[in-house]
Amino acid sequence: MKKIIVFTALVAFLFSCGSSGDRQTSEYVSAFLNGNNKVLLFGKADVKTVLDKADYKNVPKFGALIEDQIKTIEKGLDIKTPIFFAIEISSYTGEEKPNIYAFIDVNNQDSTLAELTKMGQDIQKSGDLSYFQDGDVTVGIEENLAILLVQPDLKDPKKAIEEAFEKANGDISEGKVNDILNKEGDIVFGFKIESAMNAENPAIAGLAKEKQEKLQALVKDCYSESVFKFEEGAVVIESKNYMSEELKNKMFLKSDANGSILKKLGHGTPKMGFAINIDMVKLQALMEEFSPGIIKSLGESLGGPAQMALMMGGDNALSSLLSGELGFVLIGEPKRDLSMVPDFNYYVGFGSKGKSLADLASAFLTKGTMKVDISNKGIMGATNPEFAGVGVLSVPQGCESFGKKGVTGFINLEGMDVNSFELEGAAKIINIVKYISFESDNETGRIVIKAKDGKGNILKQSVQFLLKELESSIAGLNM
Repeated sequence: MKKIIVFTALVAFLFSCGSSGDRQTSEYVSAFLNGNNKVLLFGKADVKTVLDKADYKNVPKFGALIEDQIKTIEKGLDIKTPIFFAIEISSYTGEEKPNIYAFIDVNNQDSTLAELTKMGQDIQKSGDLSYFQDGDVTVGIEENLAILLVQPDLKDPKKAIEEAFEKANGDISEGKVNDILNKEGDIVFGFKIESAMNAENPAIAGLAKEKQEKLQALVKDCYSESVFKFEEGAVVIESKNYMSEELKNKMFLKSDANGSILKKLGHGTPKMGFAINIDMVKLQALMEEFSPGIIKSLGESLGGPAQMALMMGGDNALSSLLSGELGFVLIGEPKRDLSMVPDFNYYVGFGSKGKSLADLASAFLTKGTMKVDISNKGIMGATNPEFAGVGVLSVPQGCESFGKKGVTGFINLEGMDVNSFELEGAAKIINIVKYISFESDNETGRIVIKAKDGKGNILKQSVQFLLKELESSIAGLNM
C-alpha cells in the first residue's frame, strides 16, 4: 500500500506539470518503440473519459465521497491527458520481472525538481538528466519529459533511465505504431507480434536457426491492436491485426457468410455456442513449414486411437480427417426456479477419410441416450434426441454472427440464475450481463459484453452494482 501511495503521488505531481515541448507524449513513446524488440505491449488509457462514463459523481451514497477524492487527485493529476505506457519483457522464463514505463510531459524542469526535493526525494544528476529512485519506482526528468520506470530490485537505476531517454529521444516510428498510438478509444493496447517471436521465447528457441530466422522475417513489423470502448449498455472490444502480405496468405481462418453450420447443429435455443472454421490444408502446411514431422510426433505422444487416426490420414492427416468445420452448443431452458440441466449438440466436419474413422468409433459415440448421425460430410451428436436432426438453431439476439467467421461464440445469460454459480467479490458483476458474443477472422475481431439494462453506460452500471455489493458486505460484518 505504501508503494502504491508513493507511486500515485509521483504520477499526480508530474502530470500536473503540463507540457510545453515540441514533441508530444505519443511521439516519445513512438520513438521508444522504434526498433525496441523487448517491448511486448504498449498503449494508452483515457482516464478522464473513463471516469466520466462511470458517472462517479452520482453514485448513490458514495458519490460525494468519490468526488472529493477525484478533486484531490485533480489538484496534481491532469486526468484529461491520456496515460501512455510500454511494457518490456526481458525474460520469457519468468525469472525477471517486466519493465513497466509511463511517459509524462513536464512544463518546467527546475520547478518540478524543486517540488520533488521538497517531497523528500534525493535527486541525482547525470548531465541534463535528473533522476531518483523510490522503492520499485525510478523517475527520470530531462527538459519537458519525465519517464517513470517500475522495476523491482533495479540494481542500476541511472543506466536504466538513461537508456529509456535515449530511446525516447530517437527517431519516431512510422506507420503501424503511430496508427495504434493515435487510435480513438477509452483504452488502447498494442501487441508487438515481432517481439513475441523473439528467439529468447522458449517456444521459438526450440526451432532450428534457419526456421527461427524465417519466422522472424515473416512477423517483422507485425502488430495487433485491441481497443476498449465503454458504450451505452455494452463493452465493445475491437481488434485488428497488422500483418505482412506473406503472413496474411498463410493465415488459416475461413469465413462463411451463410453460417451454414447452424443447419448442422440440430435445433433448439442454445445458451452457449462455439464454432470454428479452419482451412486445414493451410494449417497443416504452416505447422509442417516451421516444425516438420510435428503431426507424426503428436500422434506418437498421444498414442492409442489418436495415433491410429493420424496414421490413417496419411501425409495430409489433418485435412484428410477433418474439414475444419466444428461447432458446439449448450441447449436448455430454465425451469421455474431458474435451474437448468443442459444438453449439448456438436458437429465435426470430415475430410475425405474422416467418415471411415467415425464408423469405427460409432459404438463408443452412441452410448447412453446420445443420438449420433454420421454422414460423408460429418458427424452430428446430441445428448437429447429431441434436439437432434434437421431444424432451426435459434441464436440469441445480438449473436447473429455465430458461425459466419473463423472463430465465433456466445454465452447467453438471460433468464439464468447466475447466483447458482456461487461467484464471489468482483466476479458477481456477471449479474448485470445479458450476453457475451465474440467473433474473429484473420484480420479483425470483436467482443461484445451486453448489459441487461440497455440504458446508461455500462461503466456506470458496473460501478453502481459493485458499490452496492460492497455496501452489503459492510452491512453484513459482525461488529
